[in-house]
Amino acid sequence: MKDYPAFYENLTGNLNKVIAHKQDFYGKPLSIFLSELENQNIQVNSYSPGFNNTYMKLDFIDDWDTYTEANKNHYKMPYIYINLKTPFDYQKASALLNKNHSYWGEEEKNFYKDLIIDNIEFWEVNGLKTPQLKAK
Repeated sequence: MKDYPAFYENLTGNLNKVIAHKQDFYGKPLSIFLSELENQNIQVNSYSPGFNNTYMKLDFIDDWDTYTEANKNHYKMPYIYINLKTPFDYQKASALLNKNHSYWGEEEKNFYKDLIIDNIEFWEVNGLKTPQLKAK
């Protein structure tokens, strides 16, 4: 388990560097955005595809104990919603999701990398316990 408050502050500090220029990724392949996350030392650990085939959610917690601790303390758990201009094949996406149990790895990156980003929303990045009514 991680020291969650320190993990949160580090993660949101790095996410804020990306938030400042998120519009630069609109209309571009997801792979470019994913590279920027990596450049900012942001590690995506899990994901979930949207049922309408045009959005996905990226998450950063990589172990159950950390998730449980954050949840128990009512800490915010940052995530990113990415709306896509190009839909993905939901049947293939579901098979991949089930195969790897929501883990975000190379196979997932390769499946989604060419999809074009419509917009990006960052959630729960305003403070460890600060309510967030609107995404950044």
